Amino acid sequence: MIYTPMKKFTNLLLVISACLLYACRESESVAPRQPLPNTPPVPVVPAAPAVAAFQNTTIEVKENDGNQQTIIIALSKPAPSDGTLVIKLSSTTTAYGVDFETSPAAINGEINLIVAKGDVSVRFGIKPIQNTIVNNERKAEFAMARATGGVTTAANAALVLEIKDDDLGLRLKKYETVSGAWRASREFQYNDKGEVNSITWTTYTPFATSGSYTYYRENGKVVRMIDQVGFVTNYIWKDGRVIKSERIEGEQLKQRIEYAYDDAGNVGEMVYYDRQPDGTLQRSMVMLFLYYLDGNIYKKLTYYVEEGKEPELASTQTFEDYLAQPNPLPMVETLPHLNAQPNLPRTYQLEIGGQTLHYEIQYQLRADGLPTQRTLRGGANTETTTYVYN
Repeated sequence: MIYTPMKKFTNLLLVISACLLYACRESESVAPRQPLPNTPPVPVVPAAPAVAAFQNTTIEVKENDGNQQTIIIALSKPAPSDGTLVIKLSSTTTAYGVDFETSPAAINGEINLIVAKGDVSVRFGIKPIQNTIVNNERKAEFAMARATGGVTTAANAALVLEIKDDDLGLRLKKYETVSGAWRASREFQYNDKGEVNSITWTTYTPFATSGSYTYYRENGKVVRMIDQVGFVTNYIWKDGRVIKSERIEGEQLKQRIEYAYDDAGNVGEMVYYDRQPDGTLQRSMVMLFLYYLDGNIYKKLTYYVEEGKEPELASTQTFEDYLAQPNPLPMVETLPHLNAQPNLPRTYQLEIGGQTLHYEIQYQLRADGLPTQRTLRGGANTETTTYVYN
């Protein structure tokens, strides 16, 4: 077949028309595309921090315990991220670096603890510091001050540390004596040398009466005692011994006691002089003391004295059969710095008013020999004393 130029042109037009017709049909069958909306990004919410709380709220350590105590702070869940926890120290009865130390060390009264992601607890150490000074109650508070990162603090999150002193040794904290409806107690406070600083007393006969004695020292010697109403007893020393005491009420000298000593240095005699209506002092009572060679009281004799008459024996107390164990509470008192019964008597006899009363004394002892209870039994009478130590 022979194509002329006119036929070639006609065929080309037919092809172009067919292509255009197909394209139009395709465009009619496809939906037009819409523009994409402007969607904001989804925010990433951080995990809630773990809540920190002390595993215990109190801890008690002995001063002579050289071991470090580990304090555990529990987290409510694994820490979702790294963080820090700050523990603040506060106390009015302890000093950091003197009474105790911590690990990590406190800086400006604060302990900084690092919390790593995934931790379920955080810890620090407390170690008491041994000294030779007698300390009374010592407490310190460790409070969660603030936290950052993956940890937060609970409300009122705090730990109280109490340090028990080992230098008090045989010293008594409190005792109570009960006999029928009658009851009496004393509680003792000590200075940093272990000497009695004050005594608080209460008696029930059966109605309650209470008071206190506060002692003052100069150069290690007790020189003054003031009671709860402000009356003062002055102790006058000579050659290392108290030779007399004077009780002052207001501006008046109400009583004087003169002391004499045996060859072993024990108080052998106490002579009482009481103020009379005319302002003079008159001898009113004499106490004589006899001792065993080991310094324990054997007998105490009490005489009443009337002007112009011979002293009259009022009572005799006898103590026998002493145990070797130490006695923190003598049944006979002479001076506040002396113990007239360093050991425990097992028998007691009281002669008074023409009668002789015999008592057997029994003790309950701790492993170190100190008594926790003393019981006197005689006839129908029973008296029980309980002891509490520091």
